[in-house]
Amino acid sequence: MIGLSRISRSADAIIPFNNDHLRQASTDIHPRIEGIDRYNPPEFSDLNKPLVAFLEAFTMSSTPQLTDRDATMSIRGSVFDVADSFRLVEDKYPHDMAPEERPAVVLAPALGRLRSDDISESSLELLARNTLLQNRLADFDPSTAWGGNFMIYGPEEQMSDISEYVTDGTLQEILNGEEFLDAGTRSGVETVDVQVNQLVIPYLDDVFMWGTLWNPRMPSLESMYEHAKRLKDEGQSVQAEDIRDVWNEVQPLFDCLGRSNML
Repeated sequence: MIGLSRISRSADAIIPFNNDHLRQASTDIHPRIEGIDRYNPPEFSDLNKPLVAFLEAFTMSSTPQLTDRDATMSIRGSVFDVADSFRLVEDKYPHDMAPEERPAVVLAPALGRLRSDDISESSLELLARNTLLQNRLADFDPSTAWGGNFMIYGPEEQMSDISEYVTDGTLQEILNGEEFLDAGTRSGVETVDVQVNQLVIPYLDDVFMWGTLWNPRMPSLESMYEHAKRLKDEGQSVQAEDIRDVWNEVQPLFDCLGRSNML
């Protein structure tokens, strides 16, 4: 908790990963990493593969040699930048909260893959299910997020077909559905926003969906929070005193998790 609070104080965003979820992630999203077993103990090799795949996709549009920019521009007209993952959600924080007091945005990671040449509404639902239900890389509930940023990437032929479903809003409707973000369920006036970006990656054979969901409820983090709160309230140890010293930074971060805390 102390580490999270210090990161939150100095960072724009935090991406928490969970070893259990990395371990359970489908091998479909594992990249081929030459020599990984030479540099990682066996128990960490498989854990690191989905982590590497997620981070590689995160910076893909900032790495020109990986993308076909002309094809990407013809499909969507813009490319995704790393800062796009959290900039929009920052506007959803209270207007009277000073920027230096605003906690980092928590970005819950997910990554899915579609092995199909046939692009249809049904196959995109399958891709969303693979991403948000089967390949969450942290412990979170998509239906409690403030919204999310998604990037669809793959070969030009499939991406050309997918662009129609993005342009007419079909893919956004799928992601906003009850099975996934359940965007119709909210307590305040703020909307649950979903941003969809597209990239053409010539060397891929399949379509991938990369996603970061904003400030969802995260049961494992909440358990850590409850334990830290008990230490703060009742503990007499050095650790308890350390937590008291930073609690004014811990509390704002957790006050923002979950859609019920969105204005």
